[in-house]
Amino acid sequence: MKKLILLISSLLVITSCSNIKTIKEPLTKLPKEFYKEENGNFNGNYFYEFNANKYELPVSFNFKFDDLITLDNNVYHKDLAKLALLFCACESNINNLKVYNSENDIDLSDGYFYEELGVGDITSYQLIDNVGEIDKCDTTKVVMSYKEYNNYDFIFLSFEATQNNDEWISNFDVGSDSDNYIGSTNWIDKLNHKGFDVASNRIYKEVNKYISKKSNNQNQIIFVSGFSRGAAVANIVSKMLNDEYDSKIYSYTFACPPTTISKSANKYHNIFNIINMDDIITQILYPYGYTRYGNDMNISAYFTLDNFYSELVNSSSRGTLKYAHQNK
Repeated sequence: MKKLILLISSLLVITSCSNIKTIKEPLTKLPKEFYKEENGNFNGNYFYEFNANKYELPVSFNFKFDDLITLDNNVYHKDLAKLALLFCACESNINNLKVYNSENDIDLSDGYFYEELGVGDITSYQLIDNVGEIDKCDTTKVVMSYKEYNNYDFIFLSFEATQNNDEWISNFDVGSDSDNYIGSTNWIDKLNHKGFDVASNRIYKEVNKYISKKSNNQNQIIFVSGFSRGAAVANIVSKMLNDEYDSKIYSYTFACPPTTISKSANKYHNIFNIINMDDIITQILYPYGYTRYGNDMNISAYFTLDNFYSELVNSSSRGTLKYAHQNK
């Protein structure tokens, strides 16, 4: 449920949307669908259920592949952030976060969004079955896709959030410099959080293979997205891509935990981390000097979306954001 609330919070904030509606009729009878117009406008509705209530969240943004060619990747673009978050929603296995049309319901993970966007060669790679006993918790998953357009090669990389209890262990494994610490040869950058760095280095090998297979074009554009643990991996992988490739790189992450103590982390101007300041996971390592690569875009979902949380979260429940703010 935390994953659902954080994803919807991010989507609401970056869309500046407050017109959430409570739905009375069955969802399958709603007439609106998620679709792309010829001018690049995407329109649709998210529908989700919580505490037996059904909610409707309108989503719209504009995207054309020409945008990735012409826009400055060192500047934050709201529509690209929305695009990135929809990629994240596709990979986060949230069954109650769906797009509906007039005929049936469509789970974003079934490839429908990729089809509407016009990308193909979708390849999913999961590390969980491809590691040994050492650092077996340091795994992740990426979905890679490709588009050739106007003599440009577009590579899309979307990293999935925490998938299992082992990866939760990895989330808290920052590493150690003690002689008896059992580390991995895949922990290459000791300035990075160990669990995230190992997963990033492992998956980066597969990312490189995919890019090499799909594109030798000098006109190459890479678009990276990730949520939660996937955001941490996306953050480090984006740094690595910047260091190795001359490609134009866009990177948008959501709910990204701190990933590094590197003093040069802020030099990566094309990485944007959308941070909900009400989410403790994004701040838990601040006292120890940790930060993230790129630029942090700090927002407060609670203060921005007070009416939303008033309805979505029982204010008397311990452990909720609402309770924390009321009792601090």
